[in-house]
Amino acid sequence: MSKEFAEPRNASLTASTSSGTQVNPDTAAICQTAENKEVKKKTRTYFNFYEEWAKLLEKGDAYFGDSSTDENSKDSGESTTSMAVKQQQEEEPKATPVHGQNSVGANLLNSQKKNSAKNTFATPQSKLSKPLDEDKENEDKKNVELKIKDFFKQITVIDKTYIILNVLGKGGSSTVYDCFNPQTKTACAIKCVSLNCDKEQEKSFINEVKTLVKLQGCHRIIKLYAYQILTDKKRLFVVLEKGGKDLAIILRELVNSSTHMPLYMVIYYWMEMLYAVKEIHDRGVIHSDLKPANFLEVNGRIKLIDFGIASSVQSDMTSVIKNVSLGTFSYISPEALSNDSSTNDDSPNYGKQKFKISFKSDVWSLGCILYQLIYRKTPFQHIVQPLQKFVAISNPDHKINYPPVDWVPERIIKTMQDCLQYDMRSRPSVDDLISQYEAIYK
Repeated sequence: MSKEFAEPRNASLTASTSSGTQVNPDTAAICQTAENKEVKKKTRTYFNFYEEWAKLLEKGDAYFGDSSTDENSKDSGESTTSMAVKQQQEEEPKATPVHGQNSVGANLLNSQKKNSAKNTFATPQSKLSKPLDEDKENEDKKNVELKIKDFFKQITVIDKTYIILNVLGKGGSSTVYDCFNPQTKTACAIKCVSLNCDKEQEKSFINEVKTLVKLQGCHRIIKLYAYQILTDKKRLFVVLEKGGKDLAIILRELVNSSTHMPLYMVIYYWMEMLYAVKEIHDRGVIHSDLKPANFLEVNGRIKLIDFGIASSVQSDMTSVIKNVSLGTFSYISPEALSNDSSTNDDSPNYGKQKFKISFKSDVWSLGCILYQLIYRKTPFQHIVQPLQKFVAISNPDHKINYPPVDWVPERIIKTMQDCLQYDMRSRPSVDDLISQYEAIYK
């Protein structure tokens, strides 16, 4: 058994109560992290293996002690201790439960008193004072550990082993696993990335880790626990905080619902998104790919994830220049699609693509998400052809439709219109938006 599975001697995974034996809260908490029946089954099996090992420690010399038999037990192979216990159970009358104690507890109490008088087996205190058969103990530990390894796949990151419970998602070059840390008894998400990809993708994966390191300490940014780059194997492992549903799942459920989202929930998600984006803007980071799937629920709070194409802005600047257009089509800003390359033949940048991105580009994306919260679709979702959608988003003369909605205040419609202005300089900042709504809803 590895050190990560080690527990103090006499440890138990169950707790005795007046109503019987219950699963330890640690066990129940971990089992609740499983999101489907198969994962729950695997999680429960892990704890059965773990409990088997823990019980071996609890039994002490009653399990590992003298195995010699008396004349009456030689044929059956039962130990003197086992026979004494069996005889005692046959002779002993049932105990009457006392107040606050169940019958199991009463019988156990009487059993311990009689055994102490007869000296037929060691009490727990004396049992712990005797040395264990270390070879036998180690062998049983090893067997339990092998069972765990056979049943579960594992990931090791910087000498820590995590148990894989499920697959949370897959991308082109990466897979995200739902994992369990047996040392801390906590859940986490591990992103496993193959760096056998083109240079731009590899740069994106490395950029995400660097940006997350910069943003640690922010309360509304996903936590980065550890990461490891294996250059020889071209692999990257990122250990992250595990959350619940992302906003994309919530919006899909909304589409299938016969009723709209309650107004207070719209305001809640809107303010949570604003607070999260404010944290990165205050630290000079433009996300560039804000969309519902990148807002994750974690312990009742919305946190921001996926910083693959994020950019850091110099302290004396308000925008950055990119040589490629990146983002998710339904939420990308017009400036992220508008090539601003030089037309001067003498310029070294002549003919090279240039896209100017600012903090206000994230505001456009937020406006698209707010639009989706209200209308259950994005502003350009009705345009099916990609080229036509590209033209519509890039065209400042295109008119976005805002149908009247009886349950939505006019101020929210006005907020969408402000965020979805083609001139990014006319859009409000995230700080402006927060101030407007905090003044109303305090």
